[in-house]
Amino acid sequence: MTPEEAEQRIKAWWEKRSTRPACSPRSSAIARAWTWSFVEDVATTGGSIIKAVDAINAAGAGKCQVALVVVDREEGATEACLAEGISLYPLLRKRDFGVLEGS
Repeated sequence: MTPEEAEQRIKAWWEKRSTRPACSPRSSAIARAWTWSFVEDVATTGGSIIKAVDAINAAGAGKCQVALVVVDREEGATEACLAEGISLYPLLRKRDFGVLEGS
């Protein structure tokens, strides 16, 4: 899915949710104040995470500042995400598998 498609899906979901009778203007304002976490399987450079988080934030459905990943390949994702204001928390890193640089 491209970032544009993700943004369209998030906006469509948000519009559908916001027009439900049970969703008052007050609860919509509360939802826009939500802080989201993004979950990814593998992080390499962080480019996909940054694009997805930008789409979430652009949709106006709250703010995403945290990315959780199963494996960080330690190829710059942590630094790239941090530069964009996203904290990246990996469950495992490449070094946890005993993989050395150049291997």
